[in-house]
Amino acid sequence: MTYSKDWYQKNKELHKQNCKKYYIEDKEEHKKRSVKWQKDNPEKQREIRRKTYQKNKERENKRSREYTLRRRVQVLKAYGGQTPSCSKCKETEVRVLELDHIHNDGKKERNELKKLGSGFYGHLIKNNYPNKKRYQILCKNCNYLKYLETKK
Repeated sequence: MTYSKDWYQKNKELHKQNCKKYYIEDKEEHKKRSVKWQKDNPEKQREIRRKTYQKNKERENKRSREYTLRRRVQVLKAYGGQTPSCSKCKETEVRVLELDHIHNDGKKERNELKKLGSGFYGHLIKNNYPNKKRYQILCKNCNYLKYLETKK
């Protein structure tokens, strides 16, 4: 046991290079084993994620926000073209664009899927952007005006 610890301490860089080389050469197999381990050990995986989050809250929150924004932009592009814009006023600022249910059945769909926000975007991505005629891109102002008009 001490022999391997001593060797590791003396050869950290060599060990890193070997691990990286092994990972690159057998990336798919490594990924399969990792996914299998995560499925077989959900409690350990949850604990590892919890500890990682506690150690690096700011980094993890930033990473999460960036990931959510990338998914959101991906969905907006899928339903609104390469440069998504509001279908009414042509606003292109991504921060104010929203995915709107044309037939006002968003609440019903969210209840059926039990997915909100980023989870809903994930559902759309996973299912290859279904029902392109069911959704439209609206800016927050146009979406709110639509809500007020349909509420009457």
